[in-house]
Amino acid sequence: MRTITIFVLVLTLSSCAFLKTVFSPPIRPEGFTIDMRSPQVPIGETEAYFNTAFGGMKKADVTGIYFPIEDAFCLRYKINTLTFHQFWTRSGRDMYISALEQYNEAFDSKNLIRNSSKTRNLYGTFLGFLVWQEFAFTVQSRGNMEMELGYYFRKGSPFFTIGQGEAHFKNADSKKDRVSGEKPMYLTRAQAEEIAAFFDQEMLISSIPAELLLIMQSTATERRASASSDFDDY
Repeated sequence: MRTITIFVLVLTLSSCAFLKTVFSPPIRPEGFTIDMRSPQVPIGETEAYFNTAFGGMKKADVTGIYFPIEDAFCLRYKINTLTFHQFWTRSGRDMYISALEQYNEAFDSKNLIRNSSKTRNLYGTFLGFLVWQEFAFTVQSRGNMEMELGYYFRKGSPFFTIGQGEAHFKNADSKKDRVSGEKPMYLTRAQAEEIAAFFDQEMLISSIPAELLLIMQSTATERRASASSDFDDY
């Protein structure tokens, strides 16, 4: 049985048509959302720096989690009592890898500039999704936000940065929105490379358990059959 499972997994991974179908979620111009109950695959851990209330920086652990059904990647971190789940689409991850390559080239050639107003989004902006929660028993807030890729100088040293923009959540129990303010994530080159390794698509696909991959294949097949029957009816 184990041999059959491995064979099916290899056959599935070798099917370009299957991968294109499963990992090409519908485009949603208005944004995207994530079901926190969706299957999750732990990928790894790194660290990053965040602003403190007194103008300094504080290091925090960052956990990488892959959500295969949505083909979304989560960077989870905690600041004080708040836990943040920062979600990336495939296009956002590709933009990150390209941005880091450009940053490394500028770093190595000593062409970095020290004006943060010009560099905070130098490598592009894209749409992200944020889930934040103060305690495990409190309501999860969620919303789309703009994210930026660039770099900052802090105390004379450059940091590659992920700019997490402001996110709003309309709470049914309150007249006011819950708001998560801007939170830049500062990365050393080593930390930035670890996140780039998290975003490697081939690695992410290979990390999916065989059982889940077969379920995804079955769902994709049903979706194709349903689309075909719609055309037949027409």
